[in-house]
Amino acid sequence: MHRMKAGCPGTTTRGSKEGAMRALRWMGAGLVGLVAGILGLVGVILCVTVVLLPLGIPVLFLARKLYGVAAALVLPRAVRHPLGEMGKRGSAMQDDATSKVDKAGKALRGKRRTWYGRKGKTAWQKALDWVTS
Repeated sequence: MHRMKAGCPGTTTRGSKEGAMRALRWMGAGLVGLVAGILGLVGVILCVTVVLLPLGIPVLFLARKLYGVAAALVLPRAVRHPLGEMGKRGSAMQDDATSKVDKAGKALRGKRRTWYGRKGKTAWQKALDWVTS
């Protein structure tokens, strides 16, 4: 693996453990994909023979699941679990938005205004005026 200087665009500095883990995951994905391919071939051969059709269909489903496992081993976590990663990043944005709403609420506290911007009576005050008049 070729290493470039840190700071160059498009490069990262990764530790040797991370690189070794990535190579191990790719190798595992290759092996699982190979097993899935062989199982798929066996499943197709079993499905061709009508007598063994009930055995061939589950074998094909198993091969399909193994292909999914192989793909999950290769993909990064952000692609496999986009909502989980978004939740981690979104919590900081949520805290920021909450603080902005709190500031706006504190700034408007005690300042009742109608829809056109002038101070007016609340709905309860208008109802009380209507009842008392």
